[in-house]
Amino acid sequence: MCAPLVVGVVLLASSPPITLAAPGLNAINLDVKVVQFYGDHVAQQLVAAHVDVKTSKDIATLLGMERQRQLLGCDTGQGSCIAELAGALGADGLLLGDIGKIAGTYQVNLKVMSQGGELLASYSARTQDEEAVLGLLTRGAHTLARDLYPKLGRGEAPAPAEATVVARGGAVRRYFWVPAAGAVALLAAGVVLQVLAENEWGRLSPQAGSSLSLSEASRAASNGKSYQLWSGVLFGGGLALALAAAGMFVFGGESATVTALVVPDGAGVAVGGALP
Repeated sequence: MCAPLVVGVVLLASSPPITLAAPGLNAINLDVKVVQFYGDHVAQQLVAAHVDVKTSKDIATLLGMERQRQLLGCDTGQGSCIAELAGALGADGLLLGDIGKIAGTYQVNLKVMSQGGELLASYSARTQDEEAVLGLLTRGAHTLARDLYPKLGRGEAPAPAEATVVARGGAVRRYFWVPAAGAVALLAAGVVLQVLAENEWGRLSPQAGSSLSLSEASRAASNGKSYQLWSGVLFGGGLALALAAAGMFVFGGESATVTALVVPDGAGVAVGGALP
C-alpha cells in the first residue's frame, strides 16, 4: 500500500511594508559611484527586511528631475524639506546617511527621519577592512528595519520568508507530474503578473506620451511593485515545484529527500507533501 500523495502550496504574504524614500548616501573621501553602489545595497537589504524603498530613480520618476534637485538641494536637516520629500512620495520616512574613509577607517552612518524631522532609527559602525563595509551595511539595514516597525506602531518586524520543497520516499517517480503541473501553472501566472507590472511601469515612462498626476504616478508605481512582488512569489513557487518534480523523477526509484530553498522578497512560498 502506498500513502496518498498530498501536495500543498501556501503563499504567505507579509503585512504592508514600511515605505522609505532613499535619495542616496553622502560620500566622504570615497568615489561617488562606490557610495552609490553601497546605497543600492542598503536599499536591497531593506527590501529583504520588508521595507519598501523608493530610490533616487523612483523619486525622479515620480517628482521629475527638476523638483528632485530642488528638494535634495536644500538642507536635509530642515524639517520642511524632509516633510515635503517624504510626503510627496507617500513615504513613512527619509533614509539618509554618510559613508566615508578617514585615516584608513571606514565610517558608516545611517538614519531614518520622519516627515516631521524626528529621528526614527539610526545605525553607526566603523571598520578598517574595506571588505567588511558591505557586511556593516547589511547589518545596519536590518537594524533599521527592526527598530522602525515598533517605532511606527507596526508591531515586530516580520521574519524573513522562506520556501522549502521536500520530496521523500521510494517509488515516487510516477507522481512527478503533479508538482510539474503545479510548476507550469505558477510560472504561467507569474508571467501574467510580470506583464501587468511592466504595463504599469510603462505608464511612468516619458515615452508613453501621457501625463500622469502625482497621485496617478504613485498609484501606478505601487501597482507595478505589487505585481512584481507577486510575480516573484509565483516564480519562486514554480521553481520550487519544478525542483521537486525533477528530484522525484531522478531519485524516484530510491528512498531520497530533495530540498530546495527560495526566498522571495516580502513573501514566502511553502510546498509540502506526503509521498509513498
